[in-house]
Amino acid sequence: MGRNPALDGSIDALANAYTALRTQTKSPEVFSAYANALRCLRMVMETPETAQTPETLCAIYLVMICQVSRILHILQNRLHFAIQTKTHIMFLTP
Repeated sequence: MGRNPALDGSIDALANAYTALRTQTKSPEVFSAYANALRCLRMVMETPETAQTPETLCAIYLVMICQVSRILHILQNRLHFAIQTKTHIMFLTP
């Protein structure tokens, strides 16, 4: 930590995404941390010295995990809604 802003930002984004997924909450901090991670990653990718480091590669990987966790969160909400709707319909039909 502290050597590469993209890695720091992606770690923060992943921690926020994990917390939101785990607690089933929507928080503006999650999106803000993710946007910051992308901003930092773009900044680091502008120079070859920082773009071609293991820290930057790790940051890219962590941002990808954040994207997948967001997709999982959306799918989990849709599945929950579908189950609730189907259960509600089952109780309404004779």
